[in-house]
Amino acid sequence: MTPDADGQPFSESYLNSPEYRERLMRKLNTLIAVLEVATAKVRRGMDAPGADLNKLGRIRKNLQDTLDVCARARTALESRGLLTPGLADDLSKVSPELAQSARV
Repeated sequence: MTPDADGQPFSESYLNSPEYRERLMRKLNTLIAVLEVATAKVRRGMDAPGADLNKLGRIRKNLQDTLDVCARARTALESRGLLTPGLADDLSKVSPELAQSARV
């Protein structure tokens, strides 16, 4: 298992800690912000002359899929519920650290 910020291996009991959940939420919100900026850059790139629309379209779809997973993870954290195994697996494609921290 990946150690947390304090160097300790992850434990599900950490999810009961408001401070730990707040750190997870900050990381998730940061990831969402980065993905939103990347999505905006791709959209602008699609308007550029000579843009590879197929490639940029695939990138935009991947970014949107990742944003969708992050939104579901944020909803789970806000509702104080643990992530389902399926959502944790999806999240691991985006951020293995967040997924490991949120596994049920």
